[in-house]
Amino acid sequence: MTRKAKDRQSVGVADKPVVFWASDPVRPGDTVMALGGGFRDTMAVQVCRLPERRTGKPAFAAALSVAGPWRSAKVLQQSDGSIQFVLPTSLPPGCFAFCVGAPGRWSEPALLNRTRLTWLLGDDGATARPGGLLRVFGRLLQPDGKKAPTLCLKHGAKTWSLACVRAERHAAVFRLPHNIPSGVYQALAHNGTGGNAGWSAPVKVEIACPPAWPTRVFDVREYGAKGDGSDSTKAIQAALAAAGKNGGGLIRFPAGRYRITGTLTVPRRTVLQGERLERTILFGGDENDQIPDLECVVRGSDNFGIEELQFHFIFARCGIVADIGTPGAGNVFLRRVWFFHTRFMGAEGRPLSITGHRFDRELIRKQRWITVQVGGANVRVEDCRILGAAQPLRAMGLRHSRFADNLIGNGRFGGCELDGSHNVVIEDNEFYGQDWTSTGGCLSAYTSQPEAGPVYVARNRYLNMFGWDREALTSDACACGAWHGPVEAGPDFIRAPGAGWQPEALRDWFAYVSAGTGTGQWRRIVANTTDMAHLAEPWSVPLDATSRVGVNRAKHDFVICDNRFADVGAAFQSFGLGHDFLIEGNVAERSRGFKVASLIYCGGLAVNNIDEHGIMKVPDNVPRQELINRFEPNHCIQFIGNHTRSGGGLRSVNYGRCVSNRRLPIDILMGAPQSLGLVFRGNTIEYDGAISVGSLEGNEEVPFKLTQDVLIEGNCFRDGEQGIVVDRTVKRVVIRNNRYERITAPTVIAGAEVLTIGGRQKG
Repeated sequence: MTRKAKDRQSVGVADKPVVFWASDPVRPGDTVMALGGGFRDTMAVQVCRLPERRTGKPAFAAALSVAGPWRSAKVLQQSDGSIQFVLPTSLPPGCFAFCVGAPGRWSEPALLNRTRLTWLLGDDGATARPGGLLRVFGRLLQPDGKKAPTLCLKHGAKTWSLACVRAERHAAVFRLPHNIPSGVYQALAHNGTGGNAGWSAPVKVEIACPPAWPTRVFDVREYGAKGDGSDSTKAIQAALAAAGKNGGGLIRFPAGRYRITGTLTVPRRTVLQGERLERTILFGGDENDQIPDLECVVRGSDNFGIEELQFHFIFARCGIVADIGTPGAGNVFLRRVWFFHTRFMGAEGRPLSITGHRFDRELIRKQRWITVQVGGANVRVEDCRILGAAQPLRAMGLRHSRFADNLIGNGRFGGCELDGSHNVVIEDNEFYGQDWTSTGGCLSAYTSQPEAGPVYVARNRYLNMFGWDREALTSDACACGAWHGPVEAGPDFIRAPGAGWQPEALRDWFAYVSAGTGTGQWRRIVANTTDMAHLAEPWSVPLDATSRVGVNRAKHDFVICDNRFADVGAAFQSFGLGHDFLIEGNVAERSRGFKVASLIYCGGLAVNNIDEHGIMKVPDNVPRQELINRFEPNHCIQFIGNHTRSGGGLRSVNYGRCVSNRRLPIDILMGAPQSLGLVFRGNTIEYDGAISVGSLEGNEEVPFKLTQDVLIEGNCFRDGEQGIVVDRTVKRVVIRNNRYERITAPTVIAGAEVLTIGGRQKG
């Protein structure tokens, strides 16, 4: 009899423990952290390895049933909502099921190392073409680096199995058959382990042949452009106008140099195409000219492209500008485009009245010197060089988009801003600071966008970030919470009496449980009234009077892997409202390492109120509930197999009740931990780095712990003063099997319920 059948005979579903998150990837001998509810004080854990063999077609809507055999696992630490246990070393590697409970009341089986399929990217963004490529993203698509994953598509009664072109740990590429019919399919992936239970949950994907853009060629030479360095503006504008009347087309630039003195407005379904990148140049004067600025060089609403062209401009506030925030924004591509935005060229010899080139941060921010601005669905920026005078890239509300193989230079007080990115891949780029005031980039959700994530950031290089906070890559704070506190909760809704929400304004925001029963659950909001929010799916653990719920934007499902960081501040940091991040296989040199920062963020309240020391001052008249709503925790963040050299390390820092210049009463946190479910496994920290978990509250005694449920396992520390530091604001920590080489103080522990197992000291 299966575990599920036994449970049905012995106990009602409501009495069972529930698991809603578990840490993976894991190997036999590793510690597993699981979050859920109803664990109580006498919980046991049983584990079984799932078989490799698959039988029949994938089950697209089947309940999980595991026959065993089951083995007991050693429990290291537990509470009502969390448990840590060791995966038995006697099991071979693979996909595992585990149950938490006791005889007569086992939880439903939860899986470890199962393929997770999160999102897909076709040749046309959310849509894939017959015969084209389909990229899939998630977790553990090729965990061993050897077995090619399988992808199956189902439409009606027909199931298609796709050929894998290439794969990596958390992403893969598949080729679609040329004869596959158009339609909406259910996609499932399998990484070769776990048998029938190893299939991922299904994700929808549309396959269609989009209408082709017009291909009529409009050669700018035929409209009067000479390509000899003379002014070609009117000729190019005439060619663009002709393409507009045609419903789009191809604006062809033969090799040459084309001077531009006015904005080029690109019609929809039109492509600007140079004959050859190295020999086709559009420019706007040199440093000896005294000409007025262009508002932008190229302007298009949506549905346009640029390829095989160079741009060299001093006298332009912005470079290439597409719509952001409009319903039709997107369907824009830049391929093999070089844009050199050199506003400071020769600036020291020109009067400010002519150039406006002051080295002033606020002036530059106000004028928003942006080299490339894009937004919306299906945006591709590939194989480009974008060297910004200030901000090289501003991308807002991206959906199903890709940035790859680019060289991006951040300019004065500038960095890359990607706000509200949903299903976006950023891979194989180099981002570097060109100026001592340059910073890095952010993956945020602090404008009109309800979320950031899922995103996949892989194999990029981040170099020379010295300005602002020196962040190479940050998931910056949201600063816009709509609620935090007690609620009336049902299976799939919450009610916050007196919240005063605007109806339907919270669609695609998230409700998360910050404290009490069910802590750590996150649910998407699909509709709302003035005080009620309806959720996309029911709570796994029902809420009760102890539960506290936040309503905010979210950053979720980030995979940050195999990137290289050098000469930066924080390499990557989750700065508030992060959920289910995997930071794996990255290398950081001469940096402050990797960071989790949780806080009450009030930057938006104080951005225009800064004292003479540069400290933001939150006004005293800000309502208490508004401060409470700005609570921004981090839940379920994993750092696995990263390497830091020359300073830094891995840190979790709670900003506690410190908000810019003000120290708030501790009860403003509503009893909620600011960080929950942190995993540090298999990292190497060299040369004065450490794994540090704590708070700006330091070792002050607080009535509840600001960080809860931490695993620090299998890390290696070399050549430093300290290895692991846990202050007294932390609770429930497992420190296991770490290695210390030439470390003066391997562990400095002041937290509660800290279990230390194993560990070797050398030198």
